[in-house]
Amino acid sequence: MIPYSVLAVILIRTGYNLAKPAMIKAVYQQGREQFLPFIVTVIAILFTDLLFGVLIGMAYAFYFLIKHTYRAGFLLREKTEGHTAHYTLDLALNVSFLNKKKIRDLLDKMPEYTIVEIDGYGSVYIDHDILEIIHDFKVKAKRKHIALILHDIPDIESLELH
Repeated sequence: MIPYSVLAVILIRTGYNLAKPAMIKAVYQQGREQFLPFIVTVIAILFTDLLFGVLIGMAYAFYFLIKHTYRAGFLLREKTEGHTAHYTLDLALNVSFLNKKKIRDLLDKMPEYTIVEIDGYGSVYIDHDILEIIHDFKVKAKRKHIALILHDIPDIESLELH
């Protein structure tokens, strides 16, 4: 019984109150990582419906989360002391299973007769898979004559399948 034009005005006014221009500007100033999921959600809501638009926005935000978690698992620093290369692997605040392949490949490519230091001091969470890779690297490091130094890396019991 309510005319569509009246319903449209009510919905537009409600949407304006929920997403004021000042709030949109504040989200924009927080950076691209905050603004893109926000604007994708708003556009998806406008072109679909509320539920589907929010789901699209959540999926896009989840994509950003996975992408940044995968990319920011560690920082590698390299310096040379005389004829010996010294690699320092600083683990991020949270190191998840998403970083497993990158860390394994990095450790496997470490040259012989180097010093490798793995620092977990700033890490709050290190996934069990990552800890297994690090502790398995101990054996490889001995074979390759790599001096391995671990800082704040917890010990684990690795499961042997053979």
